[in-house]
Amino acid sequence: METGKKPERRSFNPSPRYAYLSLVVGFAAAALITFCISGLFAQSPPLLDYAYLAYALFFLLGIFLVYAGAKRTVYEVGGDGIKETKGIFFRRSRAVSFGDINNVRLERSIGDKIAGLGRVYVDTPEDLGYEMVVKGLTVKDANEFAYLIEINMEAGKK
Repeated sequence: METGKKPERRSFNPSPRYAYLSLVVGFAAAALITFCISGLFAQSPPLLDYAYLAYALFFLLGIFLVYAGAKRTVYEVGGDGIKETKGIFFRRSRAVSFGDINNVRLERSIGDKIAGLGRVYVDTPEDLGYEMVVKGLTVKDANEFAYLIEINMEAGKK
């Protein structure tokens, strides 16, 4: 890469792994609770029989929504800044220019480590918190995302 030349635009999509893990744990806990409640009764209440069917339907709906949400979320680095576009039914976009970025930090929680994911925090001076939190990227993509931001920030200072 030539010195002073900004890299081209690169797009990243989050992985739905963490959300899938949360769905499985949540629905397993709910099914276990329902199973334990049904064991308290000599005869299972009629509505309790339909609870498992409802769990299965909501679980499938949850998997679809998580997948669609991950596929419809795009983070782009390049040009003049970072752009986030997301939304399943209604699209929302926001952008942060490289000149406004103070700090870029990569972080992994315990759940992120289990799922093999990372988060990138983008800090700007105007905001008290973080302007943008990029969640759900694989560790490789999160490292590349943070690296591209830093390269673009340095190229903009020259």
